[in-house]
Amino acid sequence: MIILTSHTETTTRTFEAQFKSRTKASQSMFERASQHLPGGVAGNGKYLAPYPVYVKQALGGEFVDLDGNRYVDLLMGGGVHILGHSSEAVMSAVEAQLRLGTHYYMAAEAEVMLAEKINQLMPHIEMMRFVNTGS
Repeated sequence: MIILTSHTETTTRTFEAQFKSRTKASQSMFERASQHLPGGVAGNGKYLAPYPVYVKQALGGEFVDLDGNRYVDLLMGGGVHILGHSSEAVMSAVEAQLRLGTHYYMAAEAEVMLAEKINQLMPHIEMMRFVNTGS
């Protein structure tokens, strides 16, 4: 059982009131999302009480919500954005690959090159397979 002091309760209520006043577009999006997505989000990790912040844009180490509020992104996509959101190096590489094709579902030179690079950096990994785990 969690026991909150009156100061903690007051601070929590004040924070929630400020949050709600600054995030009206996210609240509206949450109501829309709740019609089609369980809990209003596509995954449990995205939920924030009383409703999540819906991101409109992200750049570097920040993101902007639908209301225009800026936040420091401490999650960074669970670590995959170590270079920041919309990194020029990553964007250029993705754009170059898109010009070659999007999803072959066939063996490709890029797979071999990636496997060789991983083996070069970590020789103890002799064999590998690239798959989507669904997580």
